[in-house]
Amino acid sequence: REISDGQMNGLRLIGRQIMLQLEMRLRQIELQQQVMRNQSALNDTKEQLRTAMTGQLNARSEADDTRERFQFLTENSNDLITRHSLDGTFIYLSPAVTHLLGYGEDELLGHSPYEYCHPADLPIMREQFSLTLEQAESTTYTYRFRQQDGNYIWLETITRTILDQTTGEPAELIANSRDVSARVVTEQALRESEARFRRVVDQAADAMFLFAPNGRILDVNQEACHSLGYRRDHLTRMVMADVDHDYDEPRYHAIGELELGDSATFETQLARKNGELFAAEVRIGRLDSGEYLALARDISQRSAEQEAVAATARQFQLLAQNWPDYLRVIDLATMQTRFSNRQEFAGLSSADWHPQQLGSRVHPDDHDAVTAHVARLADGDLGTDMNIIYRVKHPDGHFEWVNERVI
Repeated sequence: REISDGQMNGLRLIGRQIMLQLEMRLRQIELQQQVMRNQSALNDTKEQLRTAMTGQLNARSEADDTRERFQFLTENSNDLITRHSLDGTFIYLSPAVTHLLGYGEDELLGHSPYEYCHPADLPIMREQFSLTLEQAESTTYTYRFRQQDGNYIWLETITRTILDQTTGEPAELIANSRDVSARVVTEQALRESEARFRRVVDQAADAMFLFAPNGRILDVNQEACHSLGYRRDHLTRMVMADVDHDYDEPRYHAIGELELGDSATFETQLARKNGELFAAEVRIGRLDSGEYLALARDISQRSAEQEAVAATARQFQLLAQNWPDYLRVIDLATMQTRFSNRQEFAGLSSADWHPQQLGSRVHPDDHDAVTAHVARLADGDLGTDMNIIYRVKHPDGHFEWVNERVI
């Protein structure tokens, strides 16, 4: 039984899921970098405002320009930019609050974000606010925030402490928030899909190995752990050469040249943790993520059965060659003799013993009985009474009695 193509096609999802997670992580990093740039611009703007306000009267024009830049930055950002007092109270919200949350720009002023946070996420928000104040570093967290219509939206917020330029003490908090509802839903669906897929994979009868181009094992299923005697965390620190006893460098190099969707199948010996070897059929395919998936099936029983059949055939042949009687194996579909231990018997060759040839050589008195006997054989009737005694004509003209038994 060959390894199912469905398993290979289904498990290519692993590669796509890994790539999706990487893309999401890169997107988060990009967001953090953008927020840092925004924060830097805001800090520069505030510093310029302070300088302008405490400077001479001729600096008023520069301060006006700075305010305009600050206003342009906040009013044209799709992200919600907010300022908070040290207890979290809103002291400023950018215009994005309207299209993002449905509130007016002044509607949330004087209120705490804790009032609008989903109860299940409130501990996260409180913890992140505290961390931001204690560490004076930015923190990133995801939570649900209640919109003006009562529905909740998933926000990802990066919060940073603004220090007093004179004392160096925390003066306020500034936050950059964006809607990540679609991403959260996708991540949740992905986690659920991965969990379902993991259950299916772990219940598979074949051992599965996900490995990198350099041979390092990235993941395995439960059957791989069971058949080899290792824990999953142990196998993921190994390479394929550690488990493939007959590891062949050229063969794996050829596998590395496989096109997407192609696979290679071969038989090898896998090594268990206790050193025991067992025969396995391995099928390896390349995933679109650039990694490789190997499905290994224990064929030690099949190999043993094949060896037993071969041994039986050898014993049969040895026995037949030394059998005193004429012994032949007949293909019931064609009635052709597939094996005989003698070139001839009663002066007749194996071809002469074919039913079409034999009819002309059977004694007339035995012809009907032999015809009925052959018909039963053709029908697959191998009953215990399939014995017959009849006469055949020797090439020299005399008849010889034949006792034929079906075994």
